[in-house]
Amino acid sequence: MFSAIEGHAARLRGRLGSSLHKNLVNVPSKPSPICFLITAIDNRMAEIEIRDIVESDYEEWLRLFELYLVFYEKSLPTEIKEATFKRALDPSVDMWSSLAIHPETKKPIGLVNYLRHMSTWSITDQLYLNDLYVEEGQRLKHVGRSLIEYVYAKGDAMGAPNVYWCTDMTNHRAQLLYTKVGWYSGKVVYKRPPGSY
Repeated sequence: MFSAIEGHAARLRGRLGSSLHKNLVNVPSKPSPICFLITAIDNRMAEIEIRDIVESDYEEWLRLFELYLVFYEKSLPTEIKEATFKRALDPSVDMWSSLAIHPETKKPIGLVNYLRHMSTWSITDQLYLNDLYVEEGQRLKHVGRSLIEYVYAKGDAMGAPNVYWCTDMTNHRAQLLYTKVGWYSGKVVYKRPPGSY
């Protein structure tokens, strides 16, 4: 099964070569989220510790999550941030949060929040990688890749190997990584208008 997935991923990477540049250049002037549908390519991990959160991680998790929100020029009420952390700790909820730990300082330098859900297009569940953040000074050091591959490994272990996430079309720096570990699905995300509910 895994070798078939690897072969499929390799063919996709080959096909993406010529079209990817066009996709990244011809972007709309107004930012719009796009989705990456991911199938596990490999489970290699960089020499960095990735682990699930524990209750004592709240302050560091919150620091990283708030930096992530600042990056996207967003804000959330305290109760939502607290609820997100509690859900990620609750074994009865299919949502998790993991931290990347610096090998020398032992401080968290990145986070990933993800959840499992069913799909009408598959018998197996899927993982939605909801949030991914790496501290500015720690980027381009395989931290983001390690976090994504950690989610791949978690998905494989729980029988939910299909992993996907969204990013803004203008976030080209992140897409340089995403096109190495996944493939652009061509999907565009629409949302119910704010204030209509």
